[in-house]
Amino acid sequence: MSGDMRAERAADFEELARKFASRRIGRRICWREEVGSTMDEARRLALGGAAEGTVIGADAQTAGRGRHARPWRSQPCEDLLISVILRPPRELAGLVSVLGGLACARAVDRLASTYSTIKWPNDVRVRAKKVCGILVEAAVTGESAAFVLGIGLNLNLEPSAWPEISASATSIREITGSRRGRLEALDAVLSESDAVYGAALEGRPMLEEWKAKLDTIGRQVRLAYGREIVEGRAEGVDAGGGLVVRCADGRVRTFTAAEVTVQEESHE
Repeated sequence: MSGDMRAERAADFEELARKFASRRIGRRICWREEVGSTMDEARRLALGGAAEGTVIGADAQTAGRGRHARPWRSQPCEDLLISVILRPPRELAGLVSVLGGLACARAVDRLASTYSTIKWPNDVRVRAKKVCGILVEAAVTGESAAFVLGIGLNLNLEPSAWPEISASATSIREITGSRRGRLEALDAVLSESDAVYGAALEGRPMLEEWKAKLDTIGRQVRLAYGREIVEGRAEGVDAGGGLVVRCADGRVRTFTAAEVTVQEESHE
């Protein structure tokens, strides 16, 4: 479905939900021309009781954000900007980020005919450059609990347009040399998300596939953990996806959330 991205209308994206009518993710797709953030719109719907698997997407965001409240750079109608409402069982609640990262890595492999890797915890990369970012936030009120999985896929982004990310980001277009349609990308991301999430619900060990894609293990890393800076060697991950690091002082510590820099990659 490649071609002129601007020819894709909200109705086209919402129509794709018919394909996913019998699946967990993608049964309802709400598309907007412009929002502040798909995360905020999804959170509002989740707190209002929207069903699991509801997808909120937009042509453009005026206040898109990534992890650590960093602004998310994208060009209107050029990239895939969506958020998905999930209501996982308690045992999977801590793995939403892992499952989202794996699903997006699979989708990137499919769209770009390449092999992507994951920088812990969930940055999808090709040749050490970020092509897709994941953000997970909880939406809880009273007895209603949900998670919002935000996905920003650089589809036709030109990283050179943003000096602050030009050295560390890439896009499907840059990898393949051709423009790609957002409908095709949405289909791939929702298909892989539904497959990964469904497999996890059935008890299949998706963590192992995620671990196999991690490019952080065995590398010297620098972690910003709150106000603390930790340096050491990433030795593995635990059963919950936490990063196990042998610190410079010899201690072994596990981190469940931190900003990670792979020290050999100066542009990061």
